[in-house]
Amino acid sequence: MMTNNEIESIRNAIIGVIKFPETKQNDGVTYYADYIELYALSKKSEVSKSDIIKYFYNTEVSESEESSSKTNDAHESYVNECFDEIKRRMHVFRRKYPFEICPGSQDAFKLVEKLSCDQIFYLQLLISSKLSIFKNYESDFTTDFEKISAWVLKRYLPRRATKIIPLGANTTIRGNAIQKIQEVAKRLNATPLPALQSITGTKEYGVDIIAHIPFKDGSGNRSVYYCQCGCGKDIKDKCGDPQKWDKLILLQSINPQIIVFFPYTYIGSNGKIFHEPKFIGNPLIFERKRILDYCKGERCEGMKSYTITKSLVI
Repeated sequence: MMTNNEIESIRNAIIGVIKFPETKQNDGVTYYADYIELYALSKKSEVSKSDIIKYFYNTEVSESEESSSKTNDAHESYVNECFDEIKRRMHVFRRKYPFEICPGSQDAFKLVEKLSCDQIFYLQLLISSKLSIFKNYESDFTTDFEKISAWVLKRYLPRRATKIIPLGANTTIRGNAIQKIQEVAKRLNATPLPALQSITGTKEYGVDIIAHIPFKDGSGNRSVYYCQCGCGKDIKDKCGDPQKWDKLILLQSINPQIIVFFPYTYIGSNGKIFHEPKFIGNPLIFERKRILDYCKGERCEGMKSYTITKSLVI
């Protein structure tokens, strides 16, 4: 459980770590809306547009003629965009969304009083996407996020037929990187390539989870999925990392599907259309909405990161 001092330090970090842009940037609205949600989480009382302008622009909203200046207009315009994004999330995530508009006001919102497991899970993913603020708990959240990604993958693919091979923090395969990849090749009935012998270390070499759907005949010609899980903002730049495995093992006459899991939200207001920059290699994407669709909050209750999240809201 977090102490009151820890919670207060996190609240101050949320305010101190981010500076809102001086002019409107439509492609950054989802990013900054996350910080508004985190601020509301730490404050645990209603948050208004004027609160956001005050804390994230370090300025007061004035009722004088100066409030019509270009600077103030730009600040208010961008905060309005962020609030519109929050309202879209209320529509998209529905009962899984942990915030609500304050009664009698369209310009303020607050944390739901009695949170469900799914709503706490949303907050767990929200925190996972901003671990620069929660550095003391980074390992807990990243390790648990890999578990969550494996669960989601298992539910998305044919459950009875799919085999999951964790390679990140939750792997059960012992040894260095060469030994781990050799074991994977054996399970996939694939052929290790000479380049494998030149790699060093114990890391998974760009792949956190492998999934495959074998046939009864045991042939290596099967559906194979190379998956990467990332909580950092640079996940888009790492999407090509799993392609390194093409030089390490040879699959039997099939190209693997690349899948990327991350806790950000890049879903449109209709719940279907993505509005994000292109990812390297055009992978299959699981972002916050899709993860919530395939994993129930109750499944995460025993996780340390879930417990840490819950301590922020009780």
